[in-house]
Amino acid sequence: MRPQSAAHLTHGNSRSAYKGEAKSFKRSPRQGPRGGNIRKFFRRGKALNDNQRTTLFDSRSQVIGYLTQSRTRRSEFTLFDTTGTSVGRNDSKRTQLRLQLESRPCMVSGQPDDYGLFLLGYARGGQDDFSPLAGLRALVRVSDLPPNAFSPRASNRAVISAGWLQCNRRYSSLSTDVTTYAFPDFAPTDRYLGRRAARACAGGEYSASPSCGTQYQNYAFPRGTSTLPSFPRLVLLSESSTGIGAGGIARGVLRVDGGLTIRQRDEIAYTDHNVPCARRAVAKWRYASIEKVYGWLPSVEPDGYERYRDQDPNCPLRPTP
Repeated sequence: MRPQSAAHLTHGNSRSAYKGEAKSFKRSPRQGPRGGNIRKFFRRGKALNDNQRTTLFDSRSQVIGYLTQSRTRRSEFTLFDTTGTSVGRNDSKRTQLRLQLESRPCMVSGQPDDYGLFLLGYARGGQDDFSPLAGLRALVRVSDLPPNAFSPRASNRAVISAGWLQCNRRYSSLSTDVTTYAFPDFAPTDRYLGRRAARACAGGEYSASPSCGTQYQNYAFPRGTSTLPSFPRLVLLSESSTGIGAGGIARGVLRVDGGLTIRQRDEIAYTDHNVPCARRAVAKWRYASIEKVYGWLPSVEPDGYERYRDQDPNCPLRPTP
């Protein structure tokens, strides 16, 4: 039997945060007063800076590093740690990166209106290229952006505010358990199968192609504990889990060095089985709060499930030991 989308399963509390999540995303969010990811890029001729360091923050308003972008080679970025030491540089001749505005962030401390949440991602959509800087999510102060960076008519603050999210949405009957959350060190082969990724699979949705699916590493940075060892470990606090069709909305960025103290309000009690054929289930989702900010966090917790024909008749046979 094909694994159900997590949106059709329930667990735990009779009025869980998870049920609220599924109901909340019955209609895809649109840009606006309660919009989702803005997905705006800098206008032609605009850049983050002119080889000057821009300070990067997390959702606690803590400095997590610095970033420079070349004005002449706009895919060339250099990342610095909190000491100002260069930890990585993107080779623009090999891999094309671009900086994308995602949303007005949720803040544990500090004013959300003062920041924009950005993603440094692949310009051509190729996840199989590799740059150690790819997948970086961080907050940038609005005051550090060039004027009218995204629109000739709208101010930067107006554009960023279009991606406003409710940060302290609550549900009844939630737990208040305090626990320590560990950095989710996903491997490049750990993938989930959303609707868009299924359509893009070479050989179809039931293909066992190594490139089929979307990487769980998109929710954490750096991608792997051995990458950029002196840079802080960061995790994306998201609006929903991967089981929701309109998911992937970024709420905030949290630093997880040595563990992050959270209140685990709820969880999806099973490991996410929405994986491509011939892949194992590795991710478990927790609904958490940090101060007054609520959202979903992934953990690496494999449960032994692998999606072969004995689990799904459309998938390949399990290899013989």
